[in-house]
Amino acid sequence: MTATLAESTTRFVEFFKVKSLFPALDDEQIQIAAENCKVENYRKGEFILRADYDYDALRILFNGNVDVVLERHNNTRQFVVASLDPGIHFGEKGFMEMGPASANIIATDSVTVLAINRQDAMRLGIYHDIVKGIAGVQSERLQVANSKQVEALQKAMERQVEQNSFGRFYIATIMLFAVSSFVPDYSNESPAFQLMIRWVFLALILIPAVYAVRHQNVPISVFGVTTAGWRKSMVEGVLVAIAILPLLILFKIFGAPADEPLITWGTIANYSNAQLAFYLVTYIPHSAIQEFIARGVGQGSLQRFMPEAHFMRPIVIAAMLFAILHLHLSVGAAIFTFFASLLFGYLYYRHKTLIGVTVLHVLAGYSATALGLI
Repeated sequence: MTATLAESTTRFVEFFKVKSLFPALDDEQIQIAAENCKVENYRKGEFILRADYDYDALRILFNGNVDVVLERHNNTRQFVVASLDPGIHFGEKGFMEMGPASANIIATDSVTVLAINRQDAMRLGIYHDIVKGIAGVQSERLQVANSKQVEALQKAMERQVEQNSFGRFYIATIMLFAVSSFVPDYSNESPAFQLMIRWVFLALILIPAVYAVRHQNVPISVFGVTTAGWRKSMVEGVLVAIAILPLLILFKIFGAPADEPLITWGTIANYSNAQLAFYLVTYIPHSAIQEFIARGVGQGSLQRFMPEAHFMRPIVIAAMLFAILHLHLSVGAAIFTFFASLLFGYLYYRHKTLIGVTVLHVLAGYSATALGLI
């Protein structure tokens, strides 16, 4: 035995032991296997095994990488089903006389393979022990494959649940638009009728929102109904409301007739003191429900269904939907609602709670109403 061959044999022995390739072989048998394996070299793209061909050697990937490739449709399409790293053996079927190869094994770079012929293994008395090792490895591979299959099934079920949830959310959205299309223009109606229709309309659009929530199989906290982080979100809501007040005043000054007072109370100017008090008090829960529908259910659902999208996309879509729901008031109210919703949506995105955004909604709403903007 030459020095070069001895060095190679030593490397192969260490390789077999480190990779635990033949657990049923003792040290002497591993030495025999290393001395009698054949070294095969392949270039990138070369076939090591071809599907449906008979082979009688067990091959161990010593260096490089190979792909396991299946062919379909009369060999016109190929599918890479696995990539093998050094230490993995293949060609077990032929080695154990169980039939031809079931897949192509193709080198993806320069590859060195160690091959142990079936007849040589039998002659050297190590065949049966190698087969025992193959059986153990195959059992482990089967367990891994089963685990991956279970994981894939779980993911498929989760995707199906998400699809069903999205379908119900889509139905709820259609119902929202259907309801809004039947709401009349009540700006010229009596204050009592206006107060009543606001709540009737809100109750009607709340129904599909609750329907969407109940069928999404997630905690209610996902829709912003949580006190987590409420202090910080509330403080930010107040600060943002203070920051936008000068903008609302400037908008009123430059957008209204020169002789119009700054404070007009707009659509509620004709309310009695009792009606005004009722409006101001109930505007708080009214705003909270609106935010639950728009931000919690609308924006929150879109964020779940669009996890890969830019964070602003669900915010913009939800703002557009909510603005459309305000078209029954006026085009100006819808436009104002859209831009306000962008701001509200970003605040909700930051904190994932309805508390801060509801505070902002109430303060901004009071300001806009007092200025006669809505």
